Amino acid sequence: MKVLDRILSQSAYSAEIDVPLDRVDIEEWLFSLPEAEYQRCCAPDHIAAGITTTDDGRRMSINVEMIGTGLVVQHYVAEEAGPAYVRMNSISDVFTANGRT
Repeated sequence: MKVLDRILSQSAYSAEIDVPLDRVDIEEWLFSLPEAEYQRCCAPDHIAAGITTTDDGRRMSINVEMIGTGLVVQHYVAEEAGPAYVRMNSISDVFTANGRT
Protein backbone atom coordinates (compact mmCIF):
# COMPACT_ATOMS: atom_id res chain seq x y z
CA MET A 1 0.00 0.00 0.00
CA LYS A 2 1.39 3.39 -0.99
CA VAL A 3 1.29 6.23 1.54
CA LEU A 4 -1.04 8.20 -0.75
CA ASP A 5 -3.55 5.35 -0.46
CA ARG A 6 -3.75 6.05 3.29
CA ILE A 7 -4.55 9.79 3.07
CA LEU A 8 -8.06 10.48 4.35
CA SER A 9 -7.96 14.23 3.83
CA GLN A 10 -5.65 17.14 3.11
CA SER A 11 -6.05 20.80 3.98
CA ALA A 12 -4.10 24.03 4.04
CA TYR A 13 -5.11 27.38 5.44
CA SER A 14 -3.82 30.90 5.12
CA ALA A 15 -5.02 34.29 6.27
CA GLU A 16 -3.92 37.87 5.80
CA ILE A 17 -3.75 40.03 8.89
CA ASP A 18 -2.88 43.71 9.24
CA VAL A 19 -0.09 43.32 11.82
CA PRO A 20 3.63 44.03 11.50
CA LEU A 21 5.53 40.79 10.87
CA ASP A 22 7.80 41.35 13.87
CA ARG A 23 4.70 41.08 16.12
CA VAL A 24 3.67 37.67 14.71
CA ASP A 25 4.81 34.40 16.25
CA ILE A 26 2.61 31.58 14.99
CA GLU A 27 4.89 28.90 16.43
CA GLU A 28 4.74 30.36 19.95
CA TRP A 29 0.96 30.78 19.74
CA LEU A 30 0.40 27.25 18.45
CA PHE A 31 2.55 25.55 21.06
CA SER A 32 1.27 27.56 24.02
CA LEU A 33 -2.45 27.70 23.20
CA PRO A 34 -4.41 26.94 26.38
CA GLU A 35 -6.95 24.16 26.06
CA ALA A 36 -9.82 26.43 27.18
CA GLU A 37 -8.99 28.91 24.40
CA TYR A 38 -8.89 26.06 21.86
CA GLN A 39 -12.32 24.95 23.00
CA ARG A 40 -13.76 28.50 22.94
CA CYS A 41 -12.48 29.20 19.41
CA CYS A 42 -13.48 25.89 17.81
CA ALA A 43 -16.71 24.11 17.06
CA PRO A 44 -18.40 22.47 20.06
CA ASP A 45 -17.20 19.03 18.97
CA HIS A 46 -13.56 19.93 19.73
CA ILE A 47 -12.93 18.14 23.01
CA ALA A 48 -9.30 18.64 24.01
CA ALA A 49 -5.88 19.91 22.94
CA GLY A 50 -2.42 19.36 24.30
CA ILE A 51 1.26 19.73 23.47
CA THR A 52 4.01 17.11 23.60
CA THR A 53 7.02 15.92 21.58
CA THR A 54 7.76 12.94 19.39
CA ASP A 55 10.39 10.38 20.41
CA ASP A 56 12.92 12.25 18.27
CA GLY A 57 12.13 15.61 19.91
CA ARG A 58 9.88 17.28 17.33
CA ARG A 59 7.07 19.41 18.74
CA MET A 60 3.57 17.97 18.48
CA SER A 61 0.06 19.26 19.04
CA ILE A 62 -2.58 16.68 19.90
CA ASN A 63 -6.25 17.50 19.29
CA VAL A 64 -9.29 15.39 20.12
CA GLU A 65 -12.63 15.99 18.44
CA MET A 66 -15.81 14.33 17.26
CA ILE A 67 -16.42 14.23 13.52
CA GLY A 68 -19.86 12.80 12.95
CA THR A 69 -19.97 9.71 15.16
CA GLY A 70 -16.20 9.17 15.08
CA LEU A 71 -13.79 10.19 17.81
CA VAL A 72 -10.69 11.63 16.12
CA VAL A 73 -7.28 11.92 17.78
CA GLN A 74 -4.98 14.08 15.65
CA HIS A 75 -1.22 14.03 16.21
CA TYR A 76 0.06 17.18 14.45
CA VAL A 77 3.87 16.98 14.16
CA ALA A 78 5.81 20.13 13.29
CA GLU A 79 7.64 19.54 10.02
CA GLU A 80 8.69 23.19 9.84
CA ALA A 81 8.02 25.84 12.47
CA GLY A 82 9.01 29.45 12.90
CA PRO A 83 7.47 32.78 13.86
CA ALA A 84 5.91 33.47 10.44
CA TYR A 85 5.26 29.96 9.11
CA VAL A 86 4.31 26.56 10.52
CA ARG A 87 3.81 23.34 8.54
CA MET A 88 2.32 20.40 10.44
CA ASN A 89 1.68 16.79 9.41
CA SER A 90 -1.02 14.81 11.19
CA ILE A 91 -1.37 11.08 11.50
CA SER A 92 -4.87 10.72 12.92
CA ASP A 93 -6.67 7.90 14.63
CA VAL A 94 -10.44 7.65 14.10
CA PHE A 95 -12.51 5.52 16.47
CA THR A 96 -15.93 4.46 15.20
CA ALA A 97 -18.47 1.76 16.02
CA ASN A 98 -16.72 -0.32 13.31
CA GLY A 99 -13.30 -0.04 14.95
CA ARG A 100 -10.17 2.05 14.69
CA THR A 101 -8.79 3.57 11.49
